Amino acid sequence: MTGEQLAGTPPRLGGNRSFVALWCGQGVSQVGTQISLVALPLVAVITLGSGPFEVAAVAAAEYLPSLLFGLVAGALVDTMDQRRVMIVTDLLRAAVLLVLPVAYVADVLSIMLLCTVAFLLGLFTLFFDLAYQSALPRLVEREQLRAANGRLETTRSASTAAGPPLGSALVQTLGAPLAVVADAVSYLVSSLLILRVRLRPRTHAVTPRTVSGLRGDLVAGLRQVRRDPRQRAIIAVAATSNAATVMVVSLLPLWLINQLGLPAWSLGLVLSCGAVGGVVAGFGISRLPQEITPKRAIGFGLVIAGGTSVLVPLAAGPAAVRLAMVGVAEAVGMACITVIAATCMSWRQQVTPERLLAKVISVARTVNFGVLPLTTLAGGALASAIGIRPVLFLASALVLAAPLWMVGVPADERMRNEKESIT
Repeated sequence: MTGEQLAGTPPRLGGNRSFVALWCGQGVSQVGTQISLVALPLVAVITLGSGPFEVAAVAAAEYLPSLLFGLVAGALVDTMDQRRVMIVTDLLRAAVLLVLPVAYVADVLSIMLLCTVAFLLGLFTLFFDLAYQSALPRLVEREQLRAANGRLETTRSASTAAGPPLGSALVQTLGAPLAVVADAVSYLVSSLLILRVRLRPRTHAVTPRTVSGLRGDLVAGLRQVRRDPRQRAIIAVAATSNAATVMVVSLLPLWLINQLGLPAWSLGLVLSCGAVGGVVAGFGISRLPQEITPKRAIGFGLVIAGGTSVLVPLAAGPAAVRLAMVGVAEAVGMACITVIAATCMSWRQQVTPERLLAKVISVARTVNFGVLPLTTLAGGALASAIGIRPVLFLASALVLAAPLWMVGVPADERMRNEKESIT
């Protein structure tokens, strides 16, 4: 340990300079990412005059690297200096984004270039996320992982509240191509902050990988997920709740405006309620008693989120009541999702051998990102066939059913010795 830790006791997260540097860097870059989430589609729509297919292609290009390279990226990150991976990918993301304003000024901006930038941005983000998530156990103590992931989830939730309005304002003021400069700057700031991060030495030796060695790493990650019921449960829970969430998010504008008759600004207010719920939960997760096991925290969170989400299709009465019902559902739902996401990641970090962590995370990311486009299309098709309200009830039922994936999963104490013996 470093001088940040007093003898016999782990430092508080606020006193862990390396964690604070990572947390601040991740927070700055998350806000920038949310700006680009607004700016990139508007580059296609406003600047290039693209249609729905081209706009969808830009969004798909950013998710595609996780589907194509997620497993390979996890194997590679496990063999690399994870701090260096974070710094280099931050710099590469900044450089890629700066291509857009340069191309705009040079009058060579095209939808193909925009898709290429989105693809590369998704690729470098994949490596950054795998690096920081697998490095976290080398920054904080085991019993602090839930609180640390809660802080990181808090910044993600806060960025969803601050980023899109800021992005919209920048697009309105500077134009969409120039607005992405703010995201590029955020990545530069993040790289400077991560320079201050110091990781503890690895507990296992790292050697360069050949092609056959990488193949073996991929198999090792898949085998670890297959052999550990906790890993399978975490992935299945996340995939199920993600499927339900994207169904609701994709249909929420139509539900609020066309079905409930609420004004357009209600969507922003509802999403802000969700962001506030996520921020509050992120700060409160460190206060959860250690006696509440990950399995119980995830199960209770899913039941509360699923039960509250029924308020969305049940919304009725005066406009203010309808809006309040949806806002409460979004706030409570995002609070639960924040706790669930932080707990799932902490649980995975606790029970996975360090040498396999990035590989296992990459398996989970590949599955979880893979369900997004499929369930979005499925939700839209179902809504067209049977209506929006039944699909919203279906989404609630999926969340309520998600805890069933954890039935029969052993308690942590029964499998802790196994992890220690194979680390």
